[in-house]
Amino acid sequence: VNPAVTLSPGTLAADTIKIPYNQAITATGGTGAVALVVSNVQSPIAGLNVPANGTGTLNITGTPTAAGTETFTVTATDTLGGTTQTNYSITVNPAVTLSPGTLPAAAIHIPYNQSITANNGTGSKTLVVSNIQNPIAGLNVPTGATNSLAITGAPTATGTETFTVTATDTLGGTIQANYSITVNSPIVLSPATLPGDTIKIPYN
Repeated sequence: VNPAVTLSPGTLAADTIKIPYNQAITATGGTGAVALVVSNVQSPIAGLNVPANGTGTLNITGTPTAAGTETFTVTATDTLGGTTQTNYSITVNPAVTLSPGTLPAAAIHIPYNQSITANNGTGSKTLVVSNIQNPIAGLNVPTGATNSLAITGAPTATGTETFTVTATDTLGGTIQANYSITVNSPIVLSPATLPGDTIKIPYN
């Protein structure tokens, strides 16, 4: 007497838009060949191929071209009529983005604190800084971070520092953006002194 038919895995991995997907649903147990039938497909995602049926294994492949969550039901039946049914969903996340698009200016000797954050994608995002040009003393731009990159420090010189940030999610979805931070001179008031005046004489 064979064990009952089962389907694995119980849940399917997520994906990122435009990243190739390859996951299998496999039937085990039962007697003889196990027929798999897909039904109740909801919110199908363009580029993602969920076969209508298979024997023993269903291979879900393709490269999704849209974000969203597709749901469907898989029914597995062996040659003696032993059956099981599981509801599945596949979430395709939007592409990785970086925000903000630009960084505010800084002022010499004034503490600076700004973050560049990676959003969307799948899982944690690795941020890598490259192509640093004209680094400014006192301004700390880390070379890497996870999910969010904090730029801190109190610049001790003026100028414009530029660099590139590349964000990559756990599936290889990536985006790259160029940033610049301009450090301005301190505010100067002039004149340094004001002329005197005589009583009852207009002053301007």
